[in-house]
Amino acid sequence: MKRGTLLTLFVAVALLLTTGAAYAAVSTCDGGRCTGTQKADTITGSAGEEVILGEGGNDMIFGREGNDGLRAILTKVAP
Repeated sequence: MKRGTLLTLFVAVALLLTTGAAYAAVSTCDGGRCTGTQKADTITGSAGEEVILGEGGNDMIFGREGNDGLRAILTKVAP
């Protein structure tokens, strides 16, 4: 009984800890349009031309080479 309860508790805690990070994206654009999520994303452009849209969260956007359009939604201004 005790072992089953501990196992269930462990699985529940592990699920809670990993669920929040599951929706953030780490992606590389290969041209065209790339859109982030509402979470903290890292989006990197390519040597080609792309439009990179950060859609909220604490995003890191790197345009790299090419004629890129970058858009970020500013939610907080540092003092």
